[in-house]
Amino acid sequence: MKNKLKLIAVFFTTLFVLLGCGKEETSSFELNQNGVNSVLTYYYNNDLVTKQTATNTYDPKEIRRN
Repeated sequence: MKNKLKLIAVFFTTLFVLLGCGKEETSSFELNQNGVNSVLTYYYNNDLVTKQTATNTYDPKEIRRN
């Protein structure tokens, strides 16, 4: 019975680790300066960046003023 319980514990621990490592995470960085709003978003697994997006928006009235 103890061996079976240990085997089940090892199985679930391995399953938890393997499923937990496959999730994609994101980090976003935002800069607001002189009427321009820039947002960089990085998508990554562990230390490997899988995708990067950049969104830039601006207010023409604010840019003309500077």
